[in-house]
Amino acid sequence: MMNNYIEYLRKLNILTRLDLLLLRPDETVVADFTHYTQHKMIRNRRAEARKKFLARILPLFADMPDYPGTDTPA
Repeated sequence: MMNNYIEYLRKLNILTRLDLLLLRPDETVVADFTHYTQHKMIRNRRAEARKKFLARILPLFADMPDYPGTDTPA
């Protein structure tokens, strides 16, 4: 099931050129579809956005049983 999420994000990344990450609640990265940038400000913004997501949004959905697999994608 997790492979389906990864494949979906890969295709979405190609079509939209959005930077996408698939994370587990323990902050490990399952799939990383981000484009490298040399701009330090952009890299810092991405790191801050990731921290905010993990700290604020992810706990709201951690107990929801929407995903039937062993991992909870975010």
